[in-house]
Amino acid sequence: MNPFGAHIRSLIMFLTKEELELKYSKAKNAFEKCINYEENEYLSDEIGFSVKDIIVKYDSVKIEYSYSSGICLTSIKVLLLSEKNERIGTFTLVEDDNEDIIDDILVFTSS
Repeated sequence: MNPFGAHIRSLIMFLTKEELELKYSKAKNAFEKCINYEENEYLSDEIGFSVKDIIVKYDSVKIEYSYSSGICLTSIKVLLLSEKNERIGTFTLVEDDNEDIIDDILVFTSS
């Protein structure tokens, strides 16, 4: 018997290169929207240079299924780099299985 219940046939998911690019693009756009919010103007002071100069680099896409809730979440993570190519943080966009954004997480690493 399937340990995940009879209603689940497979937990294997495949993403094409194009689908990955779209997910990363969505995360990058969400990051740019986040740093452009008026209430986030302080972020440049926090990192010591303009947030507009941050370089966004693709990192990972993780798909998680919760057996207890039956919810599938996709986390798209991008690295945030300084102009000197130093890692200064991450931005993660979280989507539900309808590709609706349910959360975003901006974390700057301490220097």
